[in-house]
Amino acid sequence: MQGNGGAAEFRSDIEGLRGISILLVLLFHAGLPWTPGGFIGVDVFFVISGFLITGKLWRESQAAGGLNITRFYAWRIRRLLPAALVAVGLITLIGLLLAAPLNRSEMAADGAASALSLANMRFIGSVDYFAPTSSPSPFLHFWSLSVEEQFYLVWPALILFLTWRGGGRRRVVVALLVAVLASFALSLWLTDASPARAFYLLPTRVWQLGAGGLLALLLVSGTSRRAGLIAWLGLGAILFASVVLTPEMPYPGIAALLPTLGAVALLYGGSAPSGPLRALTSAPLRFLGKISYSLYLWHWPLLVLPVLWLERALSPIEVAAAVAASIAVAWLSWRFVEQPFRYGDASRSATSWSAIRIGVAGILVVTLFTQGFSAGLAAANSTPQVPPTPSVSPSGSPATTAAPILAAIKTALNGSLRII
Repeated sequence: MQGNGGAAEFRSDIEGLRGISILLVLLFHAGLPWTPGGFIGVDVFFVISGFLITGKLWRESQAAGGLNITRFYAWRIRRLLPAALVAVGLITLIGLLLAAPLNRSEMAADGAASALSLANMRFIGSVDYFAPTSSPSPFLHFWSLSVEEQFYLVWPALILFLTWRGGGRRRVVVALLVAVLASFALSLWLTDASPARAFYLLPTRVWQLGAGGLLALLLVSGTSRRAGLIAWLGLGAILFASVVLTPEMPYPGIAALLPTLGAVALLYGGSAPSGPLRALTSAPLRFLGKISYSLYLWHWPLLVLPVLWLERALSPIEVAAAVAASIAVAWLSWRFVEQPFRYGDASRSATSWSAIRIGVAGILVVTLFTQGFSAGLAAANSTPQVPPTPSVSPSGSPATTAAPILAAIKTALNGSLRII
């Protein structure tokens, strides 16, 4: 058993667990009948995030004699914001061109809320996550990313307060345990009283993030034979939940205990040789885990945007093509957006405050772009157009022209610039 006071070590089993999580979500959103509870992959991500973030915050607070919150926020910005903002910008651009005019303002608002990490608040009163619609938002999946970003804003301040003036591990553990129990009780109550709030709100999800945090504070991993058995039970719980849970069941509520405790068990014993280490560290799962963030960003839009374009449900072959495309786009995002901003020389040499300022500026630019582009398209569509005289090609057939489309894009971009 390894304590949590030293430096963090890369755990390939956690990368594999990320791979399982994103695979479950991908299968669920693709509509495959084998995993009706694949949405629990998000719950597993919550536990992983709580485990890793709490461990990092605690180690830094102990090693440096105090927590540097600006450095933490800058690290999160470099890690998460570039890929998210690129995705929001491109999804907005493509989605607004494909969407019906009546849906464009709603889609632009969804994109702005996603850029501002408020997507969960945006969808809480208007969108049932499990209810299929004829025009689903390509930003719906940003609800969970918003929950995590809100958690990242609050959690460091809580850790800093608890460790102020030499507060020890016990004080942090007790406070975290109280937060977990209170959040779980709230989740149980709201799952019946207000299902949408129970599903989308941070306070009803803190217990899952906090469960991972408690594990990080108490111990990092177990390598004994018993730890391996616990990890196997955890993997079984996650897979069992993905098969037996359905969107029709009240959720999160008591049902969310199964994937949450399963994830805690896997984080505890996943590195034990007698556990599912070989499966978790297999090349396919580690590859999916490596690109899991970008894959989460892109898989849902690439399943939804073709529906907006075709105005019908996708065939199984088209779904398979969309899934394959999302994996390819995710790798490109990981390679050319995530990695350079995370490890590039310019990013590493920037100060924490510079990274924060650039991140805030990026959020504002993308938010204004979503609104400006929508306004520009609306202006282009409302301007009376004189039908162009069709030109004739040398073969005698009418020649197609891209002028109307280019004019609409030009007007839309002008609208964006006017708002900015």
